[in-house]
This record gives sequence, structure tokens and C-alpha cells, in this order.
Amino acid sequence: MENNTQKQEQNNEQETLLSAVENFEPQSKTLNIADLDSFRLEEPTELRTKENKEGEKYSYKVLIRNDKEYRIPWNVLEDMKELLKNNKELIAFQVLKSGSGLDTRYRTIPHVSGL
Repeated sequence: MENNTQKQEQNNEQETLLSAVENFEPQSKTLNIADLDSFRLEEPTELRTKENKEGEKYSYKVLIRNDKEYRIPWNVLEDMKELLKNNKELIAFQVLKSGSGLDTRYRTIPHVSGL
């Protein structure tokens, strides 16, 4: 009799597939600065630190807009620095993204129309 009671208790604790589907909330997709049409230099940024699968820490910058975080690849910051060396009047940029995964490439360009 105890065995049946234990099985019933286990079944009560287990979630059905239907309730799992109903309660499912997708993990937020990592947004990237290339997802924005353009951005301005005065927009706020913050530094984030995470751990990779091997437990090693790494840092990255995010741009904050409308309570959303957009990751800024380091080469985008490098590109912006070079562009600003040549033209200190630049205030807005756009990032073009091509490829995916390890083959992702970013190209940073001045954004000519106002935001």
C-alpha cells in the first residue's frame, strides 16, 4: 500500500507536458547593437560580466535603450573610435551585421539621418 501512495505523491509532484507548455516562458534572446536602426553616442552603456561554460569570466558592454540591453561587440567600439578620430562631429552610428555564429562580421558606419 505504501508503494502506491509513494507513486501517487510522485505523480502529483511531476508536471504534465501540458502544464509545462502552458507555463513556458522563452528565454530572452540576446539583443545586439546591430538590431538597432541606429544609436547615438550619448546613450547609456554598462559593463556586464558573465561566465562561459568552462567557468571563465568575460566582460562585455551593453547599450541600454527602453529598459533593453543590446550587446556591443568589441570591434564595434574599435571601429567607432577610429571613425571619431577622423571626424569628431559624428554623433550617431549604425552597425551592419553579416554571417552568424563564429563567422559573424560587424561593420560600423556613421548614421547620416537624425534619430
